[in-house]
Amino acid sequence: MIATANSTLPPIINAFEYFSVISTANVGTDSQDVSAINAIKAKYHVKKNWMGDPCAPKNFAWDGLTCSYAISGRPRITSINMSSGGLSGDISPYFADIKDLQYLDLSNNKLTGSIPNVLSRLPTLVVLDLTANQLSGSIPPGLLKRTQGGPLVIR
Repeated sequence: MIATANSTLPPIINAFEYFSVISTANVGTDSQDVSAINAIKAKYHVKKNWMGDPCAPKNFAWDGLTCSYAISGRPRITSINMSSGGLSGDISPYFADIKDLQYLDLSNNKLTGSIPNVLSRLPTLVVLDLTANQLSGSIPPGLLKRTQGGPLVIR
């Protein structure tokens, strides 16, 4: 910056703007996870402040959810804690649509019916906590097999 010839004061900057293009392609949570968690939210009439994107922005992830944030992909839901959430009815099969789910805590609710076998399709599930519910029936064969030879713990 150079002062003009007839200026009596030096040059001054009183504002500065800077714009940068930021890709939003990988900002929002994986669409399959979003669809599943919204179906779960609707089924159980979740009273928590679950609004907007479940995992993004990172500092505002939904209460009770933990997400993974890979550099090259969209955020994924890895943990759901709905313990003591006032849930009733059967266990939603939509939990099985959250493919990176590792930890599912549905303890201390009023869930009834049997444990759905579709939960055995969750390849990374390591903890399934169903303590203090009114479930009936036996553990599905797919889940039982994973507890015997793998890392899955069912409470």
